[in-house]
Amino acid sequence: MQYYRNTIGYCKKITSFQKRLNAGRVCQYNHQCNSLICTNGICRGKQQGSDCSSHEECDIFSSCRSELSWPFETKCRAFAPANYQCNSDYDCDISYSCIYQSVSQLQNGIKQCTLKFSLSNGAIFGWQEYNVDSSMESALKNGEICKLGFAFKNGDSGVCSSILYIRTKSSDAKQIKPYPCNPSTKVTSFDQLNNVNNCRYYFANTQNGYYEDECSCAMNGGQEGYCKYPGQEELNDYITIVKQILSYTRCHTLDRENILSQAECGIGAYDLDKYKNIVNSYNKFHNWPLSQTNTSSKCFEKINPMSYQGILNYTQIISKATKLSKNQQQSNEQLLSIQIVRVVAILVAILNFV
Repeated sequence: MQYYRNTIGYCKKITSFQKRLNAGRVCQYNHQCNSLICTNGICRGKQQGSDCSSHEECDIFSSCRSELSWPFETKCRAFAPANYQCNSDYDCDISYSCIYQSVSQLQNGIKQCTLKFSLSNGAIFGWQEYNVDSSMESALKNGEICKLGFAFKNGDSGVCSSILYIRTKSSDAKQIKPYPCNPSTKVTSFDQLNNVNNCRYYFANTQNGYYEDECSCAMNGGQEGYCKYPGQEELNDYITIVKQILSYTRCHTLDRENILSQAECGIGAYDLDKYKNIVNSYNKFHNWPLSQTNTSSKCFEKINPMSYQGILNYTQIISKATKLSKNQQQSNEQLLSIQIVRVVAILVAILNFV
């Protein structure tokens, strides 16, 4: 005789399984939050003045910062103000970066909070080394404090600059939007490991200075490809998008660059249509080669968890979107009822007249 266990399954929202959420995120249970505090459906952290050991413990508009003098106590504190000493971006206001404002500060290991996209073309600061995959990515990361979003390295200095034009390694012709290239092309090189057809981004304030990044396959069949990043015009549009994100956000300091979190505690909580446009533009810049053809862009939209549809499926705004849809449906039904009443009244009036 065989025995079987009777099991009962229950339907649950995907969002109920989310964990390790920072303060500001939508929650249902305490265990979903890093702080283990879910109050009125929102993860909350420790208040300013509370002892802490990491940023995760603190509430929004706060970071876990130590005093600059003995006994160097770490507490949840308000964000460090402009030009105040910091250890990382997370110590500063959401719209600021923690940088070496000069080469001397770099040499002394002193960083200060600096407003993003604020330094003029040609401004000099201390260059930081980031754990990124290419020199181009490093130029964009260091360039986050520059008005035009780009910087190049000159010794220990960083210099704010801009992208002048793009060429491929296999051609002297300047590429125009959408910056096509052939990823299968091999170039003549003494180094057989460096014979791929990269894209070269030439920048201002130097003589023929450039950074390289890959020519990426468009995933559309054949030899179609595009430069990994677009040019200055598209970078300007991207900066506008980032500024919009920063102006709306009420997210945790660790979620400042998390486009998914902005769905719940950022612009997505105020305007879903604007949030959708921002997500699409944000993803287009960061996945430029896959966004240039209908086939690859639609495919990537379906499988990318950071696409608008992917975010809807994973965050709490899907219930908000559903609610909006239901409200619209109710409004349409009410309008239809009013129209029916009007038609009936007209028919009754006609019959009485006859």
